Amino acid sequence: DPFAFRGLEAIPWEDNFSNSAYFSFVTLTTLGYGDISPVTPIAKTLVYLESVVGVFYMAVVVSSLVSSNLGRNTAR
Repeated sequence: DPFAFRGLEAIPWEDNFSNSAYFSFVTLTTLGYGDISPVTPIAKTLVYLESVVGVFYMAVVVSSLVSSNLGRNTAR
């Protein structure tokens, strides 16, 4: 649905793709600038799921960095 997100109306698909990637990055990192927002229920659901996945993804990245650093320090 081309009107699923507010802030992307009447934009060519090339720009829409880069704006969608930007929105996805902002959602995954939980920054949430608010310049693009979901309007339809399915878009809101997908954004909610992406933000939950983003939180868990960041937790996994941080825990793997910490565990690799701890492993390196214990080997010394």
